[in-house]
Amino acid sequence: MKIAGCVVLLVAAGLVAGCKDNPVADDIPTGAFRYIGYDTLGQAVVQGYLRMALTDSNRIEGDWALVAIAGESTVGPQTGSGSLEGEIVGTTIRLNLNPQMIDNNVLLSGELRGNIYAGEWMFVGFPGVLNRGTFAARR
Repeated sequence: MKIAGCVVLLVAAGLVAGCKDNPVADDIPTGAFRYIGYDTLGQAVVQGYLRMALTDSNRIEGDWALVAIAGESTVGPQTGSGSLEGEIVGTTIRLNLNPQMIDNNVLLSGELRGNIYAGEWMFVGFPGVLNRGTFAARR
């Protein structure tokens, strides 16, 4: 899979409105969510896809592929591709896009309503939260 020009996470097929000639937008794996992450000002900064599966009653595993559409340093390590792990707590789905790291993590926390998973992302390091924003993903 080639990613150029846009980042797509697990949610929303119609959310990648600003991407032209984006292979990711047309090549989302079956069952994946198309994703867009926004900074605190509402500017789109990352796009791609997320793919998740329940491995237990509340445990989630999957993979992702994202590209930065703004300054890469502001979004942390949510560019490229990798595995994800997470859990369901009540109505909240919490995901870690970098589960093998102790530091330098991107965490997603949101709710799944119908085909839309939306909430907040945080780039977290040893000093604490380094950056944050919101996201929306559609299956």
